[in-house]
Amino acid sequence: MNTITTWDELIAKQAKETADYLNEYKKNFEQFQADQKTLRNTMSVGDGDLPKDVKEVFDRNEGAFKNEWGLVYGRRAKALGFQHQKEIDGLLTRRMEITKLQEQHANSKELEKTH
Repeated sequence: MNTITTWDELIAKQAKETADYLNEYKKNFEQFQADQKTLRNTMSVGDGDLPKDVKEVFDRNEGAFKNEWGLVYGRRAKALGFQHQKEIDGLLTRRMEITKLQEQHANSKELEKTH
């Protein structure tokens, strides 16, 4: 795993990952809709004419899709958000550590000058 060292690297990486996620979401959503349409056409009925048990299957399939791909609460969106936050925290922590070390170094140089 490459360590991200700048904000620009972080932004570029996370933007690409978000774009990849959204493209996969779109692809899977379109496939989900096509599958639903195929089933309706096979049965030769519209939404209002679906038997109750078939409607329940459609609703479960939609719920499963949202649980997996939902843009806010879906499993994949949560995982991506968690990963991105972890990267942000890592970069900030490294930057704070570097700043602290630089301050300590500057303070030790000042002490050397006074002695």
